[in-house]
Amino acid sequence: MLKVAYDMVPLDCIRDGYLGLRLVPFLGNTSLDEMVRVRVCDHDGMGRLSGRRSGRVVCVYLLYYGSDWIKIGTSNCSNVVVRCYQQAPLAATVVGVFELEKHVGVEEIERRVVALLGREFKYLRMKKPPLNKITDAWMRVLSAGSDVNRQFSRVLRSEDASALFGKLPVKIWRILSDEFGAPLYEPGAFWFVPEFPLEFKGMPIRKCLVGSIMSLISLPNGLFYLETGGGRQASLYGGYLPFVVDFSVLNRYSFEVMSD
Repeated sequence: MLKVAYDMVPLDCIRDGYLGLRLVPFLGNTSLDEMVRVRVCDHDGMGRLSGRRSGRVVCVYLLYYGSDWIKIGTSNCSNVVVRCYQQAPLAATVVGVFELEKHVGVEEIERRVVALLGREFKYLRMKKPPLNKITDAWMRVLSAGSDVNRQFSRVLRSEDASALFGKLPVKIWRILSDEFGAPLYEPGAFWFVPEFPLEFKGMPIRKCLVGSIMSLISLPNGLFYLETGGGRQASLYGGYLPFVVDFSVLNRYSFEVMSD
């Protein structure tokens, strides 16, 4: 049985920014950059993302899903790029890398920042949005003439995503420097905007049917398409194809790659 996985990506990959980042996941030796026919084998947990353990050195990041939702998160340096990408943001920035002066849990860092800045920045959250909100955000950014589309057109022309996050990264960096440990880099030194899909449509779903056979492909923005061709999985949601899922959904299951 196989899990959807990514190769590690070094933090330096996004130093000074990366426009159009695409990471291609795989199942065993099979790349998911093309449609792969799979069987859903079992359900094996809550689908938590990797790389969240607390340690001596921690990366603090922000994920942009629109002007009403920015998620703060933490990761280890070796996995922070993949961890951010797996959550399918419109843009991501690493606020800073900190050498902690004391052992603290990662949620303690996030809670402290939100407690101090949540009133000023009401859109700052500790959780990513529900999948339907993520898909809505991507549909808006790809919709020609929308406010978000124009905003990202400016980002692409300027090759700078800092305007999306405003003063928030610097304020978080100062809090963490004062209370938790020494910063290893200046704020905002690392960021990326995922590659935009040429088109984006589909119905977001939050679970797969164990035993069903479907086709799976990764999208360049960190999301995935599932095509069922009908059957029980399609009838479960009152439709056929395509369905949209994120990594956290797929990470709850293991899969078998079907031979042609």
